[in-house]
Amino acid sequence: MPSIPEEILEGCRPLEEVPGLELLSEAAWCADLKLWCIELSVTVNVPEGSAVPSSTRWHLHLSPNYPLGTIDLLPDREGGLTETFHHQLNNSIVGVRERPWRPGKICLDTGTAALDRHGEDPSEPRTAAARLPWHLGRAKLWLGRAAKGELVLRGEPFELPDYRPGGDLTVLFREDSASLSAWRDAKARWGNLTLKWVNPRTLATTAFTSPSGETVYAPAWGERVSASQGESRGVWLLASEPIATPPWQAPMTWGELREQLSSQGIDLMTILEQGASSLRDGESHLLLLGYPIPLKVGGELERMHWIALALPILTKKGARIKGFRNHGAGLWSYDCAKSFRPDSPLRWAPTENGSDPELTSRGSLDGCWCEARVLCIGAGALGSAVAELLVRGGVRQLVLCDSDDLKVGNLVRHTLTATSLGENKAEALATRLNDASPNAHVRAIAGDCPPTEEADRDVAARVTVIIDCSANDEVLHQLSAFPFETPPASFHLSLGGHARRLFLYGQSAGTVDPAEYLDWIDPWLALERREFRGSPAVRPSAGCHHPAFPARPDHVWLLAATATSWMNELLAAGEFAAREVFARDNLELTRERLPGG
Repeated sequence: MPSIPEEILEGCRPLEEVPGLELLSEAAWCADLKLWCIELSVTVNVPEGSAVPSSTRWHLHLSPNYPLGTIDLLPDREGGLTETFHHQLNNSIVGVRERPWRPGKICLDTGTAALDRHGEDPSEPRTAAARLPWHLGRAKLWLGRAAKGELVLRGEPFELPDYRPGGDLTVLFREDSASLSAWRDAKARWGNLTLKWVNPRTLATTAFTSPSGETVYAPAWGERVSASQGESRGVWLLASEPIATPPWQAPMTWGELREQLSSQGIDLMTILEQGASSLRDGESHLLLLGYPIPLKVGGELERMHWIALALPILTKKGARIKGFRNHGAGLWSYDCAKSFRPDSPLRWAPTENGSDPELTSRGSLDGCWCEARVLCIGAGALGSAVAELLVRGGVRQLVLCDSDDLKVGNLVRHTLTATSLGENKAEALATRLNDASPNAHVRAIAGDCPPTEEADRDVAARVTVIIDCSANDEVLHQLSAFPFETPPASFHLSLGGHARRLFLYGQSAGTVDPAEYLDWIDPWLALERREFRGSPAVRPSAGCHHPAFPARPDHVWLLAATATSWMNELLAAGEFAAREVFARDNLELTRERLPGG
């Protein structure tokens, strides 16, 4: 065994002076986990009848790089906490490799609401002498609040139970406040489920139906999910509250799940018996369990949350099993005896909410973009970067228009990759952007704009926002004569030489007047010609060809992000008429005026 690092010894010395802490062992090297382990006990004052004993045993796990790396505190298997509390990983030992400790790591990190609410210093020290005492001081605070039932208080962020999901399969659902209203109005409380394969590791819910086949809820996904071909089936059921045993223990066996659902008035096995008839095909299927949740503890219920578990593979229809009849009831009796025993472990699968509010909570453009129908003309270097920022920022309906195919030289600055070489830029980019968001509806028009095909013209006529990245004056004239259903907000974006300038022109009241735009941009273009006179042109190949546009990719994407932010501010403001030029000096951007202007 390696010798104990001096940094760990330095961290342990102050612990001997902390009241209520007792080190029960020296640091021991755990070779298979590649970490140091120390046994200790923690004693705190607890109220009478508390679920937390006054004295508990723990295992402290330290990175070999201490004071760097992780610090985990886990309950002893016999003398530690046996239940699972809030701000703790699942503490059940069902299906867990037998070790001296349980898996229920308690959360002591900075940002844990229960430990940072009353002025306690949340700043974690990084020195060897201070970091361990800080963690164990917070452990005592955690235990004291767990003993008093104060780990979560009204108004703090709501935390889901840890179901300890595993495996390679993730299930996407799409739930928000609007769908919660639909679920509240639904009469069915369980039924059949249809899912689509997004990729070999991800399924998305696409239809919840009642036992009689009526649609209860059909999530409105984007093109990527809607166009997927492979399907899977399962069963869904609704609970009224989170599926967990107090304090916050997720069920880990079929017996625990049945008991928890029974406490909410749900007969799980009766539901599964009725739903099993459509799942006897020898394939794996899912059971989805839903319940409404708030965003804050004690707050209004905001949306439905779904958890998923793999059902045991049911016996095929018509199978002959000795001692059991080969009809529905007989096969169900056999499956119960074989696969649904009370001590049989559950196999939970990870779930994620792919709704717009959930995704955009990490950062989004103004909400007006979510409902906008956007036409982006030009899917080149600038247009592809702007389009990607729009979709990732919350735009859900986007039409891309470009007649060019992707060439190898485009790869320097384009968001597309070599797998799309030779493809139409708009079509390849639409595929990429539909993959970028499960809610995106991105359509391509592989041609000039305005389009000539009737179906494409109908789509273009309904847009509410135009973004022209083509740098083509002819497009201005064509757009001004196009019969849009309602006057769209219009933006025209272009770059100067070497992406040193960004030209921005926008108005909320319909298409741009070509003459007014050219009157504004022509003096700038004249300035560009004077500044870049004599500069060597970049040509895509030998011979007399149009020179390629010289600009570094990081500079193009910086200006694309600037243009996107500029459009976001204007569209959110409502009415606008704006003309801006940003000058770039390396990474610094400043608004520029014409000399003498």
